[in-house]
Amino acid sequence: MLLAISTLASCIGRGGEPPPDVPLPAHVPKEPEYRTADDIVETLGEADLPCDVSRRWESQFDQSSSLDCAVDDGGFKFVLDINVSDPMEYERDRIGDMVDARRKGLSKQTIVVAGNWFVNVRGLGWSYAPRIADVLGGVVLEPIGKKPVPEYPLPEIPDEPRYANVQELADALDSAVGCSSREEMPTGPLKCDTGSAATRDLNCATLFVVPDTKTRDLVLRDNMKWKGVPQVMVSAGNWVITLCDHSLGTRVAQALNGTLVTYDGN
Repeated sequence: MLLAISTLASCIGRGGEPPPDVPLPAHVPKEPEYRTADDIVETLGEADLPCDVSRRWESQFDQSSSLDCAVDDGGFKFVLDINVSDPMEYERDRIGDMVDARRKGLSKQTIVVAGNWFVNVRGLGWSYAPRIADVLGGVVLEPIGKKPVPEYPLPEIPDEPRYANVQELADALDSAVGCSSREEMPTGPLKCDTGSAATRDLNCATLFVVPDTKTRDLVLRDNMKWKGVPQVMVSAGNWVITLCDHSLGTRVAQALNGTLVTYDGN
C-alpha cells in the first residue's frame, strides 16, 4: 500500500495538481513550423529521403496529426514517428513534455524537434538524425539515461563483401547455415532461424545492414554492452550477424568472408 501511495504521489503535484509540463531545452528553435505531418514527409522526399506512410492518426485533444513512415535509403531501412501540432493552437511546453517522455521511456528515443513538431527516429535510424534535423530545420535531442556503448576494441574487419540490403545478407547466410522464417523488423534488422527444420536444430540470428562502417562498429559494440550476456557475431563491409548458436561463428565467418567478433560477457 505504501508503494502504491508513493507512486500516486509522484504522478501529481502539490495540492493534487498534475505535475507541470517539462519545457523543451532552450536551444530548440521556435521555427520552422509545419501544418501537418504530411508536410514533413513531403519535405523529406524533396531532400531524397522518401518516407512511405504506414499508418496515420489525429489526436482528439490537441489537434495534432501523427503518422509512421518507413525510409529506405539504398537498402537501409528505418521508421520515423512524426507528430505535428496545430500551428495556431499548440503549446510549446506540451510538446516538451511529450518529447521528454519519449527520450526517457523504455526505448530511449532519439528525437528531432523544432517549432510545433517532433520526429522520433527509431532503431538504427538514429544515425540519420542529424541529416533529418538539417533537412527539416530542427535539432537532435539524444535519449536520456541510455546505457552508453562501451569503447571495446574491435578486430580488423574487412571492407568487403557488402550487401545492398538485409535480404541479400539473409540469402548468403541461408546458403551457409540456413536463414528461414525471416522477419524483417520495421527498425531495420532481420531475424531468422539458422539450422535445419528437418533435424530440429533451429536457432536464431539477427542480421543488420547499415549505411557505413561507423554505424556497423556501433552495432557491434552495442551488442557487447550487457554484462553476463556473451555474444558471437560475424561482420564485414556494411553488415553484422549476431548468432544465438555460438558454435556457428567460425563456420559463418569463413563462408561469408567475414570476421568473427566475440564477447564473453565480462
